[in-house]
Amino acid sequence: MRIPPPDFAWFDPVTAVYRQGTLEPATLMVGAALNAGGGGRDGFPKVFEEHPLDPLARPAEPWGLALAGLVLAVALVFARYSLRPPPDVAARAMQREWLRAVGLGQGAEFWRAAEEASTWLRARGRPVGPLRDQIAAARYGGDVVAPDRVRARLVEALGRAFPPTSGPLPLRLGAVALVLAASALCWLFAPHAGDPGAAGRASAADRSARSGDVDRARREWTELWREGSRHPALAARLAWGEVLTGDVGAASVWVLEGERTESRDPALGWVSDRVREGGGLIGATPLRLPVRRVEWGMLAGLLALAAGASWPRRRSALALIALVAVAATVSPIESWRARHLDRAVVRGPVALAGTGIGLEPGQVVRILSYANARVRVAAGAGVEGWVPGSAIYSLEELR
Repeated sequence: MRIPPPDFAWFDPVTAVYRQGTLEPATLMVGAALNAGGGGRDGFPKVFEEHPLDPLARPAEPWGLALAGLVLAVALVFARYSLRPPPDVAARAMQREWLRAVGLGQGAEFWRAAEEASTWLRARGRPVGPLRDQIAAARYGGDVVAPDRVRARLVEALGRAFPPTSGPLPLRLGAVALVLAASALCWLFAPHAGDPGAAGRASAADRSARSGDVDRARREWTELWREGSRHPALAARLAWGEVLTGDVGAASVWVLEGERTESRDPALGWVSDRVREGGGLIGATPLRLPVRRVEWGMLAGLLALAAGASWPRRRSALALIALVAVAATVSPIESWRARHLDRAVVRGPVALAGTGIGLEPGQVVRILSYANARVRVAAGAGVEGWVPGSAIYSLEELR
């Protein structure tokens, strides 16, 4: 912004003439307030203090929590089935009644009970033909038939009318085992704290930055990143370090790196807002839905429990299981897309050859192809052109 000077004239009493000032216009470079707001003591961002960095913390695995939910759903089905009476409970009660009548009956009462029990067995498809003949001969023909012998054979036939049942105990034991397995899976795939040594190094780096030694803090943060940490809060600190130097392009790169891993990190969100205020991240689209990995896992687990509760209504249960699969795979798909999306960030002002359009520092573009020292990029729908390779940061460059 060029501010024209005001007209200024005065009388010089020494020379007794009027004079007029010829001042140069004031040139004002207006940039975003990258460090405005949110600062803690000594300028260290308050959000960093409120959310200490654990650089090697392990995030939740949604598919693992979904698996835990499915196991727990099966345990729920087992528990419900263990409380149900068996489907043949009435028939088994009739079997017990015939065993009692045949076992305790005497005389004519025994022969009547024996004939009715044999009729019941034949209705269930049991071969009792010779036995019925003996019962009929003894009851109606006057033959002398030993009742104890008929009783023993009839009790044996009644005992074989149903296969032995194990009762609800196996199902209940299976439900308990599945609950324990689901608990183990929840513990295994839930978020976990990282190495205490790395957390201590991150805390020491924060103290250095708070005391004003930002360069030392940046060196430690960069080393943690190179050692394998991909925590979004670490990327936020590295982006903040670039913001302090005024490099909006490098800060934009670190923000994009942090978004690869997790959504809605408070530190990264704060830095992202500062970078956008500084003109960075133009053209950047969200890589993830605003749902965190642990939230996807919890949603998948709850849907799995709902599927178990809806069983044996197969349609609703299968629909819920399909939703479980969706909730469990959204985050891995987002991570895969983030790794394979070929994006870059503009270092400084550069013209997009052949379009008459200028790109600004921190603007996000998509790489289309390479040719010698030039890169063809897309800066929007139908906006494509060549820029020097040195004019952009690739997302791999600062790692």
